[in-house]
Amino acid sequence: MSKTQKIEGPAYSYIRFSAKEQERGDSLRRQVAMRDAWLKRHPGVNLDDSLKHDLGVSAFRGLHRADDTNALGQFLKLVKSGRIAKGSFLIVENLDRLTREDELEATHLFTGLLLSGVRIVQLEPEVIFDRTSGQIEIMRAIFELSRGHAESARKAFEFPRHGRRTSGRLASRAGRSRPSARHGSNLSMAGLGSGRGGRRPCGACSRCAVPGMGAEGSPPR
Repeated sequence: MSKTQKIEGPAYSYIRFSAKEQERGDSLRRQVAMRDAWLKRHPGVNLDDSLKHDLGVSAFRGLHRADDTNALGQFLKLVKSGRIAKGSFLIVENLDRLTREDELEATHLFTGLLLSGVRIVQLEPEVIFDRTSGQIEIMRAIFELSRGHAESARKAFEFPRHGRRTSGRLASRAGRSRPSARHGSNLSMAGLGSGRGGRRPCGACSRCAVPGMGAEGSPPR
């Protein structure tokens, strides 16, 4: 953002976290406190509190913005219709609150908002991105988006949908029992075996666990 531009106008606050369990933690309080502190430092910015929170909503696969069911999807719909005034601010704790999709999708979302006239405020580290942002600032943004995606991809690989609390029990149980008839069914799964007559893991135990896949072969959030 150009140093000569005034920091004033309407603002929308986007607050998100992925897991419902985080409601019992500090995430919501921290995001609200950081936003309020920024607003206090910029009295010319007026918060429009009509944008709801996406609590317990993953941003890894873009479902949080696929339609107007979730808050970000609603905001993007308003941007597209022109109901969000150009020059408005969208405040996020960090760009990984906005999305944790892969770099191409994330960059498309990020630059699309800037091209629509929305100024994105990242609170940590503090940067205001807009159409005047230079090459270095845009590169920093892409690095932040890439970091967020890589972190989520690593977690999805390490902790499939079985969950941390059940994986140990399932592994122990699998070590004591023999495979059931479900194991080795003649349904192939992409990336396993020859693709014809290959074994299809059941997805219900450690013996059939596939990194990055959850129960019944479904992908993580």
